[in-house]
Amino acid sequence: MKKYLVIKADENDGDYFVEMNEISDKKLLSFQKIIDAISKFKEYEGAAIDEIPFKHHHNFPCGEFTREDLGEKTAEEMYVGGKVVDQNTFDDFVEFVPCGSTGIHTIVSIKVIEVAKEKVLFKK
Repeated sequence: MKKYLVIKADENDGDYFVEMNEISDKKLLSFQKIIDAISKFKEYEGAAIDEIPFKHHHNFPCGEFTREDLGEKTAEEMYVGGKVVDQNTFDDFVEFVPCGSTGIHTIVSIKVIEVAKEKVLFKK
């Protein structure tokens, strides 16, 4: 039975991208810690604007949507380096994340679809 990892991500406040890739049980198991960390993400305070700390609520900022000027951490900073997973696992996971043309800020959902039967309707 084939399994597919389906990740839906928000690029820019409602501009969603979905990526669906076949995945092995072994690879899925290696991603479990980062998937758990993303699902349990809590907002945090960054730099202050007019003495009011800016609250960050993006669980996977990458590309142009990372607000480093406001003290936002990149996804790599949040999940690598002894925090959740090693660099290789993070890099493998990113291959499954729909990053759009300019990056994303939030992973909205992650699911696995198991396909028992597949029918090809067209193939060139």
